[in-house]
Amino acid sequence: MNWLARLDDKQRSLFGSISMTLGIGAVTVGVLWAHYANFSVESDVDTFLSLVPRGWWSVTIGQIVAVGGSQMIVLGALMLFVIHKKMTWARAGLTTFIAWFELLLVYGIIPSEWLNLTQGPLGWTSQKDIPFISPLPKWLVLNNEVSLSLAVLKDAISGAYHMVVLAGGIWFAYKVQDFGKGQPAAEAPATSPYGRPLVKGSR
Repeated sequence: MNWLARLDDKQRSLFGSISMTLGIGAVTVGVLWAHYANFSVESDVDTFLSLVPRGWWSVTIGQIVAVGGSQMIVLGALMLFVIHKKMTWARAGLTTFIAWFELLLVYGIIPSEWLNLTQGPLGWTSQKDIPFISPLPKWLVLNNEVSLSLAVLKDAISGAYHMVVLAGGIWFAYKVQDFGKGQPAAEAPATSPYGRPLVKGSR
């Protein structure tokens, strides 16, 4: 995050505006794409979005684009309204809303959509074993057949995701405390022998 600290106010405003604009566009395209891709092949959609491919993979692509756009919006909002801004009650409330939105997305929406995908279209149930994978050598299990179901793989990926996100959140909370430190202090105004600031007079 050091590169963020090196930007001046004008650069941050420009970067934040571009990020939010592109993010809103990506969210709009991703949501519309996922919405129309979720229709059945037999559905008659009388719009230009009828050309959107149907199927779970197309829905997932739209969702990924929307999630990426949401992160651009979050970054842009932080650059425009939070970073290097004087903290007020209104700005603190906005920052809290941004943090709440990010946590809702990361801990709620993404895991929920992962379960919807694996338990729905992909059919990763406990009745289906992982193909072509033998988790343990036969000599270690006394030549018995041991297999893992796709439900185990689904839960393993979900658990790993939550662990990585939790570790990332702790790291971010630790690093964000150092944001802005080490910046050059503002040069103190010159003072007269009597302790008053010197002001250049006009001629």
